Amino acid sequence: MENRSLSEIETAANAAPMRQTRERLMAIRALLIGRQPDNVAAIFFVDKKTLERWISRFNAKGIDGVIEKPR
Repeated sequence: MENRSLSEIETAANAAPMRQTRERLMAIRALLIGRQPDNVAAIFFVDKKTLERWISRFNAKGIDGVIEKPR
């Protein structure tokens, strides 16, 4: 995963206006502190494929990659 500090991720999560963005960032944080992907997926009620997409977006674009876009 991209080199972002836990505090940067937490700050971004706390500042995120949308719940989905907060959850994605906290899931990434959980992975960075050593939680297993299966466990993180269960905690955030998403399937493993969804978690893998979040990781991929985070790795490609950093925090901006997991920000929920208006629909």
